[in-house]
Amino acid sequence: MTTSQKKHTPLVLVADDDRSTRILLRVILQRAGYEVVEVENGAHCLTAFAQRRPDIVLLDAQMPIMDGFDCCRCLKQMPGGDRVPVMMITGLQTPQDIDQAFEAGVTDFVTKPIHPPLLSQRLRYILKSSQAEMALKESEGRYRSVVENLKEVIFQTDLEGNLSFLNPAWTEVTGFAQEDFIGKPFLEFISSDDREKLWLQFQQIFLGELSECRIESRFLTQSGNIGWMEAFFCTLRSQKRKIIGLSGSFSDITERKNREMLEKELQRYHQQMCLELSQAAEYVRALLPPPLIGDVTISHLFKPSSDLGGDVFDYYWLDPDHLVIYLLDVAGHGVQSALLSISVLNVMRSRALQLDALYQPAIVLQELNRIFQMGIRGDDYFTMWYGIYSKVDQTLTYASAGHPPALLFKPDHTVQQLNVGGIAIGLMPDMMYEQGSCHIETGSRFYVFSDGVYEIFQANGRLWEFEAFIDLIAVYQHQRINHLESIFAQICQIKGSNVFDDDFSLIQIDLNTPQMLCNQNAEEVQTSR
Repeated sequence: MTTSQKKHTPLVLVADDDRSTRILLRVILQRAGYEVVEVENGAHCLTAFAQRRPDIVLLDAQMPIMDGFDCCRCLKQMPGGDRVPVMMITGLQTPQDIDQAFEAGVTDFVTKPIHPPLLSQRLRYILKSSQAEMALKESEGRYRSVVENLKEVIFQTDLEGNLSFLNPAWTEVTGFAQEDFIGKPFLEFISSDDREKLWLQFQQIFLGELSECRIESRFLTQSGNIGWMEAFFCTLRSQKRKIIGLSGSFSDITERKNREMLEKELQRYHQQMCLELSQAAEYVRALLPPPLIGDVTISHLFKPSSDLGGDVFDYYWLDPDHLVIYLLDVAGHGVQSALLSISVLNVMRSRALQLDALYQPAIVLQELNRIFQMGIRGDDYFTMWYGIYSKVDQTLTYASAGHPPALLFKPDHTVQQLNVGGIAIGLMPDMMYEQGSCHIETGSRFYVFSDGVYEIFQANGRLWEFEAFIDLIAVYQHQRINHLESIFAQICQIKGSNVFDDDFSLIQIDLNTPQMLCNQNAEEVQTSR
């Protein structure tokens, strides 16, 4: 096989500052047959573009040094940059963000969380369109320009409804040759379900009861499909003003009608989905553990998103001396994500893993990664933080799979982030996870949470930062009462809304001293009075 005959493997340049996202994109793209080059910011993207000349570029909107918008603008000014399509991967979905993306030269965009089949389909479509566009430019002398709007069909009939005139647009709209339908009944090309209604309109015009009429009707195409037309027709008169037939026009409104029917179906689906999401949210709430009181006091706050995310968590004593705490967040939203999170919860609660393994966080994550590998849909993976607290020696052993770090607030008011890295569960088989350990002083408090508590857009449109969330928690940390609702209210104020795009899951764990327990008991007695 000669070089010119070899099948070209499209090269995709991925620019994203998040390592987990780059790994996910590489897995998705390589499975789809693409060659992948990765960079971690916009500046490196420009350098890699000049060196490798990719077929398409995937840009993260939010990156350090140079964001995706500026990177796209610069890329389009580079030699050959105006011919390479750019797809932006973003969590931003406001009209302003979309306008900014297209003004920067972005060809298309997909929103996070990434849906692999949709990403692959869009990539294939964009590459195919790009290749077709270049081929068209190279051979535009041999091909006419693409007609953006279908021409209007002009027709005339006699008093029996037989076609006597058709303009060339007839063939463009229906696929039938003009000469094949001249002399044939107009109704022969109308869907059988609409013929009687249309013939009644014709009769009223022939009899002079109507001078004109406008109607929507289904029509048949040469390919056997059914389209929709909007037709206008009126009386056709001779020079002596005698009615001799009909004269009219129609345009193809199939796309509009399909869109209207799709919108109605989407409304019905949305109503059904909202009902299912509400039921699923209540079911998830029912599965969550109650607050824990004793040597360790645990409280939590769970607010499902409007689309229901995939958050679920649990905590319980494995034995009198060891407490397990974990929280997982499934990618995506909806009932499917909730079902996966519940499946993991059932595996954990049923003690399907060996008892000895439950004491080793890294082994727990490895076993779950073995059981829950990403399927062909590509969106069934999840992040997880898992910890074991030993009451005897006051140590916390923990591991993380692409999950936000837990925050440990010590009695001296210093904060420690509990994180050892690791990618999300389900992305790569045979992934080995690490675990960390730290001493927990009596009177410490730590928090386990999902990214839905801090990955929010503020009322001013700016993304809230993780460090700002830590500062907010620190303000409340010294208060030894349950203040989770206060934290939630403060975050709602920052967001400017109490409706969240992702599940809000926040767990607070207190390591109580005996004196604190006495104070809490005294407060409970006082409250009961």
